[in-house]
Amino acid sequence: MLILTGFLALAPAGGQKQMPQSPRILFAKTIYFDNETGSDAVGKNALAQLKKWGKFQLVTDRKQADLVLLLSADPYKGGNVTFASGQTGSVENGHVTEDAVPNYNKQSPTRYAYLTVIDRKTGDNLWSDKHLWGGLLTGFNSVGERLIKELEGQISSKPRESFISPDGNFAFKFPNSLVRCERDSKQADRWMPAESCESYIPVCSDFSGSRGATIACVAYPPGGIKGTNFQAAALSVNETNATTPDGCLNVAEANVRTLRKEEINGVTFTVIEAGGVAAGNLMDGEAYRSFHQNKCYELDIRIASSNIGNYDPGTVREFGRDAVYRNLKSVLNTFRFVKQ
Repeated sequence: MLILTGFLALAPAGGQKQMPQSPRILFAKTIYFDNETGSDAVGKNALAQLKKWGKFQLVTDRKQADLVLLLSADPYKGGNVTFASGQTGSVENGHVTEDAVPNYNKQSPTRYAYLTVIDRKTGDNLWSDKHLWGGLLTGFNSVGERLIKELEGQISSKPRESFISPDGNFAFKFPNSLVRCERDSKQADRWMPAESCESYIPVCSDFSGSRGATIACVAYPPGGIKGTNFQAAALSVNETNATTPDGCLNVAEANVRTLRKEEINGVTFTVIEAGGVAAGNLMDGEAYRSFHQNKCYELDIRIASSNIGNYDPGTVREFGRDAVYRNLKSVLNTFRFVKQ
């Protein structure tokens, strides 16, 4: 058994909860449950509640998980651990290493149970909470179950914002963990805030990279994936100048192929591969086109990054493209035409 000790430096003081608004939690698919409390009954009850909730697919291989859900007798801090034998060690990216000489200063009294949501790839603490362990009212074996319910309640009630187009033709919803981009009042071809909505190759733009047709744009916040080759990523809604169905689906760029047809909330879209390279900067994503009410609409998922080969080895890591894509795709799936 191992026990993780010490609060993450960013954890709120006084035991206050961190709101689980990280896109990495909201849009994760798979989770690995790790019971390190030393109590099989506590872990069993927590796992039963996790299965009952049903939000995440439970996996038995940690390497296949987006997230690690750690239930422990001490708080998580950058992977410091104490084994039941008294030996100390550390955890990095899910791997446990014992210290050559035990450091018992890592230990702390066990009065609470702690639930921590950890990014499996980076080891980042995305959310954590604690609950008093034991007592006639709380129940000794229910503490893990209570923490799972707390996480479930916060995620289920996460605020979502709605965007309705100025002409009232379409709408979509997005979690407030994403960034709503606005046109710069002084420079109309730029979107703000720039740290989320701008990159070398535009992300708030249509398939061709033109910003002029963009009506709405929401971006993935870059703060959670610093230290990677990630630049920016966004979902944008664009209105092209095509006036016929055939013109709407005609793509003039070379080396472009139609991927598939996809229905979203009763409307069929033609999905086209999007991508490009410019001076060591990469762009990939998809464009969804549909002709509706005599207008050609294009929904674009655009993900910009730098070529990892531009950096010295070991200085920058590759970002998780699939997780970013899933976040934006979940927003695209809420898109609907209001006027039929």
